[in-house]
Amino acid sequence: LHAYGLEDRLNYTIIRPFNFIGRKIDYLPTDTDGVPRVFSYFMEALLNGGEMKLVDGGQQRRCYTYIDDAIDCIQLIVENKDGVCDRQIFNVGSPHNEVSIRGMAELMRDIYARKFMREGQRLPEIVEVSGEEFYGPGYEDSDRRIPDTTKQDALLGCQPRYRMEELLELTMSY
Repeated sequence: LHAYGLEDRLNYTIIRPFNFIGRKIDYLPTDTDGVPRVFSYFMEALLNGGEMKLVDGGQQRRCYTYIDDAIDCIQLIVENKDGVCDRQIFNVGSPHNEVSIRGMAELMRDIYARKFMREGQRLPEIVEVSGEEFYGPGYEDSDRRIPDTTKQDALLGCQPRYRMEELLELTMSY
């Protein structure tokens, strides 16, 4: 795409999403569904009493973006005012919402205990498992994924509004 763009043979815009979270984005797992994204996996454990499993200790770091922030940014990209998005690649994300997987599990447990826990309910245990045990042989992961949102900010004037605790609370309430 980029090569054709350089030759003025194709006008394109690429959107690279970074860990969107929000209502109706994911599903709660069942035995037949496979493994959903980490938020849904942890939420299922909070609701139904399973374990919150941390693959390889949960030290991997991710940045999470609330769906409303993502939609706002993508809408500006699609509108493409004055052609500022022509032949651009946008990382759509919230770099200020970086947290380890372990930190996310702990934060979700804290929010759930304060806001949503039912009387007599116990919080799930946080346990460590190997990547091979959780996903199967050949599992590999990156230590850190953080979006460079310079273009999002400079070309679109788009700043994410939702912070980590707020986006988790909104999504958990759904």
